[in-house]
Amino acid sequence: MSKVRNELDSIAGELVGINKVSIKVFNKIVQFSEERYGQNELNIHYENAFVGIVKTTSFFIKVVTDLAWAEIDDAAHFDRATSVVYPNILARERL
Repeated sequence: MSKVRNELDSIAGELVGINKVSIKVFNKIVQFSEERYGQNELNIHYENAFVGIVKTTSFFIKVVTDLAWAEIDDAAHFDRATSVVYPNILARERL
C-alpha cells in the first residue's frame, strides 16, 4: 500500500474513501496521526495513516473490481464522471 505508484510491485485496486475499520485499526490510525502532528506534520490524511500502519497492522481490504466511482477534484475529473461513470451507473440500474 502506497500513495506513490512506483513504490508498488503490483496494484490490486485503489482506496476510494469508503472504509469500515475495527476499533483496533482506528486507534492505530489515531496514534499514527497524533505522532505526526506532534512532529509538526499537520497535513496528514487518512490515506497517509493507512499507509503508515499497514506494515505493522493486519486488516482486510475488499477489492471491488467493477465499482463505478469517480473522484472529482477538477474539470477533467468532472467530465469523466459525467461522460463515463454516470452513464455506467445508469446502465447498471436498468439491468
